Amino acid sequence: MKGRTKSGKEEDSRQLEVWVSEYLLEHGEGSSCKGILFLNAYCDTPLSERKGKTIFPDGMLWYSVSNEHCLITTTQLLRLYYHLQQHPEAKEKLIEEMFATVGVFQKFTEPDAIE
Repeated sequence: MKGRTKSGKEEDSRQLEVWVSEYLLEHGEGSSCKGILFLNAYCDTPLSERKGKTIFPDGMLWYSVSNEHCLITTTQLLRLYYHLQQHPEAKEKLIEEMFATVGVFQKFTEPDAIE
């Protein structure tokens, strides 16, 4: 999880890939690891003023896609949490969707988007 006063940076994706690589080295052949980055972009900006701001810039997105990372905002994570409080049966499906996502996770992006 990263907190930024502006948008994410490519270095955040690079750091995530280092962590993935370190995990794979530690756990040896046959292990696997999915890089998932939770980003709290514009953390000093009120939520009402964040709309329309770039969270995952092109360089960061390109790097993460090429390494099959999943990128999620902390706001999405909070919405996902609230959704699971009401729909615990959706847990496994949402976990599978996160692990299948390459690039930006597309669920829970809007305040009323409970899917």
